[in-house]
Amino acid sequence: MIIGHGVDIVDIASFAAQLAAPGSRFGDVFTARERAESVRRANPDASFAARWAAKEAAVKAWCQACAPAAPPLAPDQLDWSHLGVITDRWGRPQLSITGDLAAALNSLTDRWGPVRWHLSLSHDGPLALASVVMSADTPPGFRVDNT
Repeated sequence: MIIGHGVDIVDIASFAAQLAAPGSRFGDVFTARERAESVRRANPDASFAARWAAKEAAVKAWCQACAPAAPPLAPDQLDWSHLGVITDRWGRPQLSITGDLAAALNSLTDRWGPVRWHLSLSHDGPLALASVVMSADTPPGFRVDNT
């Protein structure tokens, strides 16, 4: 069952400029693995932008899944490096969730059961886009109430 969906779009050149700026808030948002994977790509700027879009989309999906209640960890409390966008050996994107974010997500498994994340990343021309779907096998009687 889909319990949340988020989409985000990023201007690649603008994001690359922000990432390169001294003292940028984006300096610590990527894990070492994300950095290593991105710099090996033909277009590292597009890779970083798509990963940032995926992080934003994942948070949107998570916040939507928590509705109408507030998420146990507010987006402004996130350590973005605890939400990694990595690839498997076939290049398929997946989330790596650690730290406080993993603890907050695990606190909700009684409500949802085990959670799965489905990611799609793309970039074309000046834009990078990510779509993230959060799904779970929910317990009997579970009802999503988004009112």
